[in-house]
Amino acid sequence: MVSRVLACRELCHRATTDFEPGAYRSPMAERKTSRNDSDVDAFLSSVDNETRRRDAMTVRDLMTNITGEEAEMWGGSIVGFGP
Repeated sequence: MVSRVLACRELCHRATTDFEPGAYRSPMAERKTSRNDSDVDAFLSSVDNETRRRDAMTVRDLMTNITGEEAEMWGGSIVGFGP
């Protein structure tokens, strides 16, 4: 029993002293949503409901003024601003 405890202690010591940051990480998953070159105006213009379409364009204009960044499409249905 004592030899098992010593063996466990030795393994724990090695694991903490030989540790290299990032060495045991699994690879990151790829993003499912990414920035693309789709046309924001075309996307917003495709909204059927006139009130929602007008509201979406108003929010786009407000966000552009607030962030100082142009609207960009992320995925097929997300409008984003900035990096």
